[in-house]
Amino acid sequence: TMGLAFDSLGNSYVLDRENRRVQKFDPEMNYILQWGMPGRRPGRFLSLEAICIDAQDDVYVLDKVRRRVSVFSGEGRLLREFGGRGIGRGDFLIPSALAAGPLGIYVSDKGRDDIQLFDRKGEYLGAFGGFGAGEGEFNDPRGIAFDSRGHIYIVDTHNYRVQEWAYRDFVQ
Repeated sequence: TMGLAFDSLGNSYVLDRENRRVQKFDPEMNYILQWGMPGRRPGRFLSLEAICIDAQDDVYVLDKVRRRVSVFSGEGRLLREFGGRGIGRGDFLIPSALAAGPLGIYVSDKGRDDIQLFDRKGEYLGAFGGFGAGEGEFNDPRGIAFDSRGHIYIVDTHNYRVQEWAYRDFVQ
């Protein structure tokens, strides 16, 4: 899982999993600030799993145990949260990665074997995948990345492959 992300100014955001916080550094790696602490309340963390930053420099942090994505400003102010435990649209079983892409925020779930797409506000837009070994199916999806063309790459762990799509081809 990815514990490092960069904003448009070159600042780095590091997941400190041990202390359950996010630390921000400038491009020269000078410490700027930190936020977060252990807990179940909004803006707190139990198990930091992944981090990404969108084009507006909002910071998205995935907590695997709380099954939530917390969205912060670059200054660490909690803006909103989305997700929750369950099998419904927008819920998570075992969320494992997230990435900011052309259409929004993508979250992989190795418990559901799918990828869910949310807009910047955390509203559910769609999903793709499901358990299997065929094209577009997953067995423990973990990593998500985008290239400069907007193609999405998914690490399909137990099928021992990486799957690629043009982003317009997969949202249901």
